[in-house]
Amino acid sequence: MAAMKILVFHRAAGFVHQSIPRAVLAIEELSNRHDFECVSTDDAAMFTGEHLAGFDALVFLQTSGDVLPEDSQRAALEQYINNGGGYFGIHAASSIGGYSTEWPWYRQLIGAAFKGHTAAVVYGPVPIPKSSSARYGGTIADAPPDAEPISEAVAIVTWQNATVLVEDSACLATHGLATASTRSDEWYGFDANPRENVNVVATVDESTYDPGPGMMGADHPIIWWHNFAGGRSVYNAMGHSAATWHDPAFLESVMGGITLAATRR
Repeated sequence: MAAMKILVFHRAAGFVHQSIPRAVLAIEELSNRHDFECVSTDDAAMFTGEHLAGFDALVFLQTSGDVLPEDSQRAALEQYINNGGGYFGIHAASSIGGYSTEWPWYRQLIGAAFKGHTAAVVYGPVPIPKSSSARYGGTIADAPPDAEPISEAVAIVTWQNATVLVEDSACLATHGLATASTRSDEWYGFDANPRENVNVVATVDESTYDPGPGMMGADHPIIWWHNFAGGRSVYNAMGHSAATWHDPAFLESVMGGITLAATRR
């Protein structure tokens, strides 16, 4: 049996996550440990029907904005899925900008679109007014060591501890995660609850953190999958910070998500 081959696509046309280099390396390390082939790229020109046909799954890692600007690239992804291919979106893969209206197929592939995340704590020289999306934390000297620098004088923290609840522990995409565990991440909220159209396998408990603009209410899906248009789609909204990509439990769930996406229907 041929080894699994995946494409890790990490182009950021919108917000650029600082965790991308570590996340790419972590998946490459998983490929070495689990004996599968991994090709990493941020080049949208790789999206041709002939090229994609050689992969068992496509991992959209921290992709943001218009990452496939050409109609031919979008058509190649649709053809790939129609032919039974697998898709695994991680964190910012749901941050799709105008795709909700310009290319609704992609939103349907994922199951929902990003609308907002955990309220930010901003550290900088000038206090900012408190709002639902941000509050002032002090000067840059007050920022914790893992704060993300925006400039020499400004840094932000957008992650909080929250309780993740696994609904389906048998699902590959939740392997490694306890039934209920406290995790630190930038918690995404979505434009609609995807539960009606997908298999939700894990949620985040909003009562355990401040969801800010990402509020969804009592039912807040965070990992899900579904069969779609002939192929299979898996989505995991976690993985914002580089620290997450050092966590064995999270990496086991990523490995499970890759395997689930690559499993042909």
